[in-house]
Amino acid sequence: MSRVIVIGAGAMGLAAAYHALKRGHQVTVLEAAPEAGGMAAHFDLGGLSIERYYHFVCKADQSTFDLLAELGLGDKMRWVPTSMGYYIDGRLYPWGDPLSLLTFPKLSLIEKLRYGAMMFFSTRRNDWRSLENVSAKDWITRWCGSSGHGPRDRRR
Repeated sequence: MSRVIVIGAGAMGLAAAYHALKRGHQVTVLEAAPEAGGMAAHFDLGGLSIERYYHFVCKADQSTFDLLAELGLGDKMRWVPTSMGYYIDGRLYPWGDPLSLLTFPKLSLIEKLRYGAMMFFSTRRNDWRSLENVSAKDWITRWCGSSGHGPRDRRR
């Protein structure tokens, strides 16, 4: 049995600590914040729970659901309808689905096609190891081109 120190009590830190405990290690979790949760933590705004950072779980994240079930928390996941948008030039545009991409006026047809292809193929990628040393900017530029970093980054 080894002594293991996990730095950070966010979802990944707590999962790492849990798996180390299952293997018989003695685990200490260190967290700088007064509460656990990391980027998944929330704050209370008059009884309304607001997430601190943009973060989500995809319905395809089977390993997350397996861990929740193993911990007896499988029935605690709540799916809440969400929406996203871009606020540009004094107007809010919906974002996050194919129709929003197709009707978004701030990208050209080619940019929309490239962005759509990137999203389509990303959802079908099973092995992410080849991206381990690629920056997000380089990866997006490879798919979308230098002007296709997203609507908010376009220069007009």
